Parts: sequence; C-alpha cells; structure tokens
Amino acid sequence: MPTPTVSSVMTRGVVTIRPDTPFKDIVALLNDKGISAVPVTDDDGRLLGVVSESDLLAKEEYRSGLDRAPTLLSTRDPEERCRRAEGRTAADVMTPGVACVREDDPVVAVARRLAEANVRRMFVVDESGSLVGVVARRDLLRLYLRPDERIRDDVRALLDEIAASEASAIEVRVELGVVALLGRAPSRVGQERVVRAVRALPGVVGVRNQLIPGQGVPSSPAEAAPTAPATATTTTSASASASARAERAGGGARAVRRPEGRVVAGISGAEEDDAKVVAWAAEEAARRGLPLHLVHVYAAMPYAIPVTLGGPLPPVDDLAVREAGRVALDHAARQVRAAHPALGLTAELASGRPDLALREESARAAMLVLGARRHGALAEVVLGSMAGDMSVSATCPVVAVPVDRPPAPRGGPVVVGVNDAATATDTLRFAFAEASSRGAELHAVHCLATPSTTPGGEGAERDEHERSLAGVITAVAEGYPDVRAYSASVPGDAVPELLHRSEDASLLVVGTHGRHRVGAAVLGSVSRALLRSAECPVAVVRPTH
Repeated sequence: MPTPTVSSVMTRGVVTIRPDTPFKDIVALLNDKGISAVPVTDDDGRLLGVVSESDLLAKEEYRSGLDRAPTLLSTRDPEERCRRAEGRTAADVMTPGVACVREDDPVVAVARRLAEANVRRMFVVDESGSLVGVVARRDLLRLYLRPDERIRDDVRALLDEIAASEASAIEVRVELGVVALLGRAPSRVGQERVVRAVRALPGVVGVRNQLIPGQGVPSSPAEAAPTAPATATTTTSASASASARAERAGGGARAVRRPEGRVVAGISGAEEDDAKVVAWAAEEAARRGLPLHLVHVYAAMPYAIPVTLGGPLPPVDDLAVREAGRVALDHAARQVRAAHPALGLTAELASGRPDLALREESARAAMLVLGARRHGALAEVVLGSMAGDMSVSATCPVVAVPVDRPPAPRGGPVVVGVNDAATATDTLRFAFAEASSRGAELHAVHCLATPSTTPGGEGAERDEHERSLAGVITAVAEGYPDVRAYSASVPGDAVPELLHRSEDASLLVVGTHGRHRVGAAVLGSVSRALLRSAECPVAVVRPTH
C-alpha cells in the first residue's frame, strides 16, 4: 500500500496576506475566518513568514514597554517581541523563517516535526518556495476517516503478502475502523505477528483477533515468496542443492539451514544504514536461492510524557512511529526490487521489543542480517548493541554489516576464525558454504594467545593445533571440492589478527561462547569485538550441539 503523503491530507487554497497588510486587517481576518495564524507571501506567492495570534498579542503584552512586561512566563527574546509590539503591518510583526514541508513528504515525517516543534501546523511549499497549502494536526487525523472498505482492502493485501496461500483461510471484517480477523491462523506466521501487522495499517482503530490456531505444515519458500512460478522453481532447486551439499559435508541439515529458511534483514529506519544492510542481505538471499524478509520493529508508546523542558513535551504519536517504520520498509523494498526483481520478498512492521521480535524471526531464518557501527566495549555495555545481543540469543547465524565503513572488497577471501578444533565444525561448515557460493578462497585462522611455558614447547603446541585444525578442515572440505582452503596457526591475540585480515576479506566468520554484553566486557569476547570493529561483514555462528 502506498505511503500516505502530505498531498493526501493537506488543505489547499490557503488564505494569505501581503507584507504591507495593516495590523487591524490581520486581526479582522483571523477573527472572521476562525483561524489562529495566516501566512505572509510576496507578489510571486513565495512564503515569507507567518503572523500568529501570539505575534499579535505582543502588542498587548508590551503595551507599557519592555520594563513593564509580564514576567510570569519566560519569553525567549523579549527585546524582539517588544519591537514587534510597535509594528503596524504584517512585515513588522510576522515570524520569518517558517519551517515548511513538501507535498510528497510522508505524513509520518510531518507528524514527527509537528510533535518535535510543538506547533499546530506547517505550511506546504513547492520547489520554488511558493505556498501551495497547509497541513495541521487535525489533517493528520483524517487517516482515521478512511472508509472501512479501503481498510479491508489494505488488510487483505497485507495478508496476501505475509501469509501467502494461507491468507484465503482468514475472513476480514471492518466496522468503524475496527478490524475483526476470523478463521484459521496461518501456520507460517504467529497470530500475534498477524495482529501487529494489521494494527500498523493507516486508519486501523483496533483489531479483534478471533483466529484459531492453524494446523498446517510451514510453507516452503516457493509458497512464502510472492514471485512468479518460474522464480519459485528456481528457489526450490537452489535450496535443494544447498541441502545436498550439506549432506555431502557429513552434517546433514546442520551444515546449511533447512530449505524453508529465509534471509531476514533488520531495518532500523536510518535510510543510509539500511541501504547497506539491505543490499548485502538481498545479494546473499539471491546467492542462496532463498526469499528475503524485511522486518522493522518499533516500540509502541501510546502514552503522554508528563515532562516540561522549557515548555510541555507533546505525547509521542504512535501513528507517526508506525508510519516511519512503514516508510523505511517501503524504501528498502523498492531498493530490493530494483536490484533483484525476481527475488522472493516480504516485509513486516511489528511492535514490541526488537530483541524479542528478532529472536522469534531467527527461529525460522537461515540468517539474520543487521547493521553495526564502530564503538567501544564500554559503550556497548551502556548503550547496547543489537547485533551483539542477537549474536548470543538468535538461533540462526547473525551477520553484522558495517554501516559506517566502505563496503568490503568483492572477490576477497572468506576468513574464518577457529578457536577450538573440537567445536569448530559448525563455524567451518558455514564458512565453506559461503566461500562456495561466492567462488572465493577460504582462510582458516587459529590464534595461539598463550605462549607455551615449556622450553621448545611453543613450536610443538603450534604443530599440534595445526594438525588438529587441518583434520577438521579436511573433514568439512570434502563436501566442498570447489573451495580452495588454507589454514594457519598464528601466535598472539585473535582480535587484532582477525581485524587485520578483515581489511581484505569479503566475509569474516567466527563462533561464539554466548557471552552477553557485561560478561563480554569483563571476560572478553572475540566475536563481539569483531562485530564492533571489523572492516567487513561479520557472521557469528552458534554451535548446534
């Protein structure tokens, strides 16, 4: 469904005044029209400023001069208001430099700006700066006046998108903006996720969930992805090929996620950051022959904030937050369609705690892709890191794409850090599968952080690690004869060594001990340190046993 823009809700044919309009005529106009402000335009219709009731009341407030002005409420610039109190025309009393919006701006952006500026309205201008309309708070509420029939159509389209073939089992009724969902819940998505997605649609006042649990088996990617039959066939074939390759590696379904998995990309709402995450995730999904699922999770805040900081802080508009998420998803979907038109693609707007929602997504995903920024260990303890947290709690591999660094070089090797040969099998399987799909070399690195205390023991210890590592690599590599693999044991700490190798790598793969942010800051965590600082995308693979 198209994102609502300012042009769909704004008021056109705005009453205006000229800079030389007399003071008394302005007062009469506001009184006759029942409005609280009027824009000032020049001969070409360009917006110069606005005269509000507050601007006019300065004359009464400072009737006796600046030294006798009321002091109960603070004024940001009493000298300026006192000067305006002597004004006789619109040019004398108007407020210049008015914040404006464009017709094609998303409604959510206007809602946020109105809330942040604590103003009732914003004027709409075209590219030349000419006034074309006004959008007020009451205009944004028109979204809730959308006809029930249109809301029902939107719900049906949404269900077709997220529930695919199972959408036909759901009956949709809408009365006074309240959506009732009846029938059998889709097996491939939970009831709560369906309800959250419907509630996020513009104009929906509430949702009555009367669905009963579904009994079906989870759908295949061909059913889940809204693509043409030829694309679905390609998807199934590629997934089957990956599964067969996993079995050759001796690990069955543990080597590569089961065919019904999908690549999930977390959308943050920051356009530049999301563009890098989406580009990487879409290319990975296309390479694996899996559908791509975009998800944005927002924290619903349906309450006012009783705080004053130099003035009342308006309540956060949940509609604005939801629409911001939908705008971000729409933009990401357009990016994917432009680069990979045949790729199976779905999108979801969910509310709640992002970590819990993404953890739920990971249970059905082949991979979870998130953005990551460079920061220190202490900052992670205080502020948190979604990629770092999900690397511990997600049930599928988590890939962190650096959003504040240049893209990784194409054609670079897949570097895998191996800590313990006995537990490295899952990490190596993932790394080999990635190297195979990319046609890249694989470089396995084991770092010896603790030198031997026995004379001559360091060389023997290194030889033992190399033999052990080579044995595991050989066992996994049998299923990937197309991958040229190298291994090395390097003395020193793993973090600086792997960070150095990440400069030329296309992907860095590591395992995890499952330490949360505080434990990682105290005891150290190679995976978290790499997520924070690596130059290339980092995949964190949890052991499956």
